[in-house]
Amino acid sequence: MLLKDKVCVIAGASSLRSIGYATAELFAEHGAKVVVVDRVMDANVLGDIKAAIESRLQRAVPVHGFHCDISQSQACAQVMSDVIALHGTIDCLVNSAGIVNSQPLLDIGENDLDVMFDVNLKGAFFLCQSVLKIFVERGVGNIVNVSSLAAQRGGAHTMRPQRAAS
Repeated sequence: MLLKDKVCVIAGASSLRSIGYATAELFAEHGAKVVVVDRVMDANVLGDIKAAIESRLQRAVPVHGFHCDISQSQACAQVMSDVIALHGTIDCLVNSAGIVNSQPLLDIGENDLDVMFDVNLKGAFFLCQSVLKIFVERGVGNIVNVSSLAAQRGGAHTMRPQRAAS
């Protein structure tokens, strides 16, 4: 088992179709102690994640979950503190949280853009910053930043219909 007893924090795993969930499943398969973090994480979401992983692997796995609004620096620091309290260490962070607004570029308002930047950019930064404090102190740790094809598509691929010339 490549990750036996490694504590791996995975951000953005709440959907069973997400890159974060697939990462959590793979890491659990390789023996990691998986901690999933998401802004919609609750007991039901965690239960679904744990049940899906255990069904796929046909064995019990150590999966824990924490609610965290990664767009908030203090929330990221707190979740890392919570993971340390639970497991005593953190070995790896996988940043796979991200949102996209799949509407035409001209229809994306400032508030929608702020939310995307808060999660996709600030969230990744705050998670890295909070876990790096732990990794620097320990002298070891791994960070993996992941993105999806949605980053290439964005909302620009959908054009508004052109008006007929008068």
